[in-house]
Amino acid sequence: MTFKLDEKSDLEALKIDGAKIGSHLYAKDKQMKGWILIPKEHSELWSEFSKKAVDYVGKLKNNKG
Repeated sequence: MTFKLDEKSDLEALKIDGAKIGSHLYAKDKQMKGWILIPKEHSELWSEFSKKAVDYVGKLKNNKG
């Protein structure tokens, strides 16, 4: 599962075994800043990071207008 996270949560997620920076679907060598893939072996954490992602993206939307 891939999540759009703020910098703090980004660093937290990358400490998870197997987590990595997301890559573009058609350009696997291009990293997507702020997008973190958390593998299914840690699916018990997806709910926690989903909430963090929703909070972060909501703040981005509010900052645009």
